[in-house]
Amino acid sequence: MNRLIHYLLHESSAEAADEVSSFLSPVAGFSSPLLAEGVKAGEFRTIDPVLFYTSLIGACDHLFFGRHAMSRATGVGPVTDEVCRQYIRHMEALICGGVLNERKARMVGSE
Repeated sequence: MNRLIHYLLHESSAEAADEVSSFLSPVAGFSSPLLAEGVKAGEFRTIDPVLFYTSLIGACDHLFFGRHAMSRATGVGPVTDEVCRQYIRHMEALICGGVLNERKARMVGSE
């Protein structure tokens, strides 16, 4: 899916890129109210929603779009289902832990 999106955004017509953008806008827009709700509840620190979305999508994109380069560069072999699951757990901890406010992060870190 990511390869198709990249292709349609960067290698096709402006019309196709506009259509893909209209599909991606609601997905990207989801992070803003989610983060605002977390800040209001006192759970999250203030985070730029565009940077959050870019970080999240970039992390996913790197594993799945760059999987062959990643396995060659690191020498870990193919990106298996288990490696994908491990990466998902890692990114969940990294991203979700990264959005917590300092007090909440200290509480989670002490568990």
